[in-house]
Amino acid sequence: MPQQDRAGLLGTLMGARGGDGLGGLAKMLGLGSTDPNQMRADDAAKMMNYARKQEPQALQQAVAEKPWFLKAMATQW
Repeated sequence: MPQQDRAGLLGTLMGARGGDGLGGLAKMLGLGSTDPNQMRADDAAKMMNYARKQEPQALQQAVAEKPWFLKAMATQW
């Protein structure tokens, strides 16, 4: 997905999870950055996978606010 769309989705996801403890989460996941505009595609995948498993409510909120994401994922499969 384009960087701008990815950054928007990640920003929404990070906001939904509350934003606290991002430094510890970034270290745990091995992220290069906690700034959605600076995250690489592999960082985004790690963050979304973590949210899918550990914080599904945050991912559900992000997807609800960005319905285009589901359509984009459907075209990938």
